[in-house]
Amino acid sequence: MASRNTGILDYAKNWGCGEGERLPLLLFVQRARELLLHTSSMLVRKMHASPFSIARELHFILYQHKRTPHSSTEVNAKFLISEFNEALRDDAVARSLVGDRLDFINQSFSGVDDINNKLEVIELTLARLAQGRYLTMCAEGVLDIVKSGGSEKKRLLALTEGFVLGVRDAGYPAQTIYHLLNVAFLDKKRSPVSADEMLNGFFSYFDLEQHEYKVYIGVSDVHDGKEEIFKSIDAKYMDSSSTEVQQFMDRLPASTRRFFSEVAMDGIVVIDPVKALDPQSARQAAEKHMRLLDDLLRFSGHRAQFKLNNPALVVQVDKDAKFVHSNRPKSAVLRMPHVHEGGNDLRDIAAVLRSTKSSSRQRFLRAVELHGTALSSPEEESQLLNLWIAFETLFVTGAHGSKVSEVLASATPYVAGCWIGYELQELWAEVDAKHREEWRGAISESEIASKYDDESVRFIAAIALRKFEKEMTNFLGSLDGNPLLRCKIFGCIEWAQSPKKILRHLDEVRSRVSVDINRIYRYRNQLVHIGQAIGDLGAVVQSAHQYLDLVLNLLILMLGKTGGPRTIEQANIEIKIKEDRQRALLEANSKAEREGDDESFLLLLTGRPLLA
Repeated sequence: MASRNTGILDYAKNWGCGEGERLPLLLFVQRARELLLHTSSMLVRKMHASPFSIARELHFILYQHKRTPHSSTEVNAKFLISEFNEALRDDAVARSLVGDRLDFINQSFSGVDDINNKLEVIELTLARLAQGRYLTMCAEGVLDIVKSGGSEKKRLLALTEGFVLGVRDAGYPAQTIYHLLNVAFLDKKRSPVSADEMLNGFFSYFDLEQHEYKVYIGVSDVHDGKEEIFKSIDAKYMDSSSTEVQQFMDRLPASTRRFFSEVAMDGIVVIDPVKALDPQSARQAAEKHMRLLDDLLRFSGHRAQFKLNNPALVVQVDKDAKFVHSNRPKSAVLRMPHVHEGGNDLRDIAAVLRSTKSSSRQRFLRAVELHGTALSSPEEESQLLNLWIAFETLFVTGAHGSKVSEVLASATPYVAGCWIGYELQELWAEVDAKHREEWRGAISESEIASKYDDESVRFIAAIALRKFEKEMTNFLGSLDGNPLLRCKIFGCIEWAQSPKKILRHLDEVRSRVSVDINRIYRYRNQLVHIGQAIGDLGAVVQSAHQYLDLVLNLLILMLGKTGGPRTIEQANIEIKIKEDRQRALLEANSKAEREGDDESFLLLLTGRPLLA
């Protein structure tokens, strides 16, 4: 299987692809892996959640409103309908499934406040977006593009994103999808297989059917006399010293036995049957029952929490299948990479904030503490609640409307103002790590090498300034082994060379940040008022981590600057003023249809004036 240190191109050499099929297939695999891997990037995710996911969340809040009316339902419903329309604009497959019903959906939610009618409409929409049909259409589109030579790269990326998000919406964990992707495409030991066969094999894994599984989990520190309690969750406890366990372990293949017994255990709990889409989902469902049981036991005679081992075995009941090795998924606790400026000062926050007013200093330190608590928590629900409290601690004063409005107004300029800078720096980081020699070769005879000392600035200049088109064309021609990076650079070039398009891109970024923060707040409310959140909680938690980390980084730079703001409110005002000034200059250049001198244009592009 693939490892981090092995390029996907090495595996692609073993594909039995026809002429023109290898690069589009490589692009499909790269984008799918990128969507499934843990990453600190804010840019990997799609602009919007999937239309199905948005419609499902809308149905959930309407259903809850019918049971327990809430004043925020109407506002949230209108916001979700707006986001649904935006998501459909970017998803041709979902748009074709909804068809001419979109106008009717919008009319239903803008008319009379009839909750039953709205529920019927959204249930109809969910039926139209049924995952089986949606996934089939995405898969057919990918196959057609790969067979035709991959000329429609943007459409291929959109279909890839749609399929991956679709199977996640259906309930398959990212861990399972990533494993099956590796099995289908990244196996050097297998004889060459055609692109059509590999893609059909991968798509066939997701049959959307519930299967029966038997799950084996090693446990320790089970209270004496409490083994029988496992029967309450249709589970069986086997002591590790029993003959039954010895016979079970002897029947296992050597590799499976090593995997399962690498952590000491007092016994094995067998949960049978567990209905789930896949082995990993079965393991997660079984472990959830175990943890609920443990919580109940702690209120009775079980004083200490029993321990569940990480290695578990899952086998499908309704067929003679092999044991599947299951590891507990890692929590997606991810942080934005810190900026280099001010790195030494961060070692002593108290010294950095010595000129900051006491109230702001305490709020900032409390937000850092809450972020640290979230980072150390294994539960996504706990992470999200702590992260939102951190945002409230920083930005909510109670003087300007609702909490989410205050957080939006204050946090958006921090995130949106530096987004383009991070976007370009992330591209450069990948170029520097994987294609440094190709880049240096492309600019070796260009004035760009002597004009700019910093290599990352040279790269950004080549993207943004038309006069370096030749150098960038030469470099892009060398990226046949990394078509995804080439598509990303092309995408940046499309908007980075025009002030008008930069403004449009900034508007899209602000819209995305607004959508994300509103979703963070909705999920927080669902956890507080209902006890559960519908949808991909992990993705919401990840964006909350990223946004808070970015805000804290910029605040420490601004509050620690000599002559800078002395309160968080002053920092909010300053960054808003500088963002407005940046937009005004871009608008002036846009109206005059000019870019200004190179240095000024690069400063406006990357948002560096925000840190001046």
